[in-house]
Amino acid sequence: MQHRGQGLRDTSEFIFDVDADYGLTQEQVQKLRYAELYNKSVTPPSKSFKKIVASNVFTYFNFVFLAIAIILCLVHSYRDLTFLPVIIANTLIGIVQEIRAKITLDRLSILNAPTANVIREGKEKKVDAEWLVLNDFVVFRAGNQIPADAKP
Repeated sequence: MQHRGQGLRDTSEFIFDVDADYGLTQEQVQKLRYAELYNKSVTPPSKSFKKIVASNVFTYFNFVFLAIAIILCLVHSYRDLTFLPVIIANTLIGIVQEIRAKITLDRLSILNAPTANVIREGKEKKVDAEWLVLNDFVVFRAGNQIPADAKP
């Protein structure tokens, strides 16, 4: 497991002689979490609202239409600017759709938070994958999602 902000580090001092039927004790789990030897979830890449707006506003076509609009304003041909509301509406619709999609995907990722069954203090417990620590005995059954750092 990796230590936050650093490369791989020596974890030999945290390797306990653990009985497979009993698993880790609560004290051992706390010690491992304090040492940051737990399964850190990777957040899926998601655009921020600012990046969504920027990616929809600063496009090649918007720059072309902006240049055309500036030229039309310079020659005082304001009547020919009727295309501008369509461009603005298209940009706004793109922003709204992408923000809605982002919110929906963020909600779905929360619903799909993986869990694992582990043996701790002699009992099988269901824990969030983020609460797995080094030396945990994970119980796998058909259809279970395997936590990222688990080793056979």
